[in-house]
Amino acid sequence: MKRLVYGMSMKRKELGDYIDNHTWQVIVALAQLYPFPHGNRVHWRKEVWEKFSKVYILNKSDKLPNADFIYSNSWGRNTGEIGNALQYAKDKESDYTPQEHATVDEFWFIVQDYFLWLSDKLSQNSTVTLAEVKDELDRLGLTEVVD
Repeated sequence: MKRLVYGMSMKRKELGDYIDNHTWQVIVALAQLYPFPHGNRVHWRKEVWEKFSKVYILNKSDKLPNADFIYSNSWGRNTGEIGNALQYAKDKESDYTPQEHATVDEFWFIVQDYFLWLSDKLSQNSTVTLAEVKDELDRLGLTEVVD
C-alpha cells in the first residue's frame, strides 16, 4: 500500500475557502486604517499582515496557486463587502472620529490594489513579510504616521 503525504497542502476548494475566510479580516483591518488617520495605525498595519500572509500549495500539483486564483478567492468573493467593512470599523472604533472625506469608492480601489499586489506576491513566494506589507500600505497611502 502506498501513501502520499502532502505537507501543508490543500485541495483547491479548501484553499479557496481559506483565502476567502481570511479576506474579511484583512478588509476590516484596512478599514481601521483608511478612515481613522489618528487611530492605532501600528496595530492595524500589523493586523493586515497577520490576518493573511500565507497560502499553501495545492495538493496533487505541488504548486502554489496562481495570482488569478488567489485574487478571485479573496477580493473576487468580497467586493460587495466594502461598505459593510467600513461601517463595521466605524461602529467598532469609539475613540476616534473618521475623516470626513473618506469614501466607499476610494476605499474600494485601495482594497482592490492591495489584493492585486498580495495575490501576485503570494503566487510567487507563498508568504509575504511584514516589511513588504508595510511598504505596500505606505504606497497605498495607509502610512504608519499621519500628519
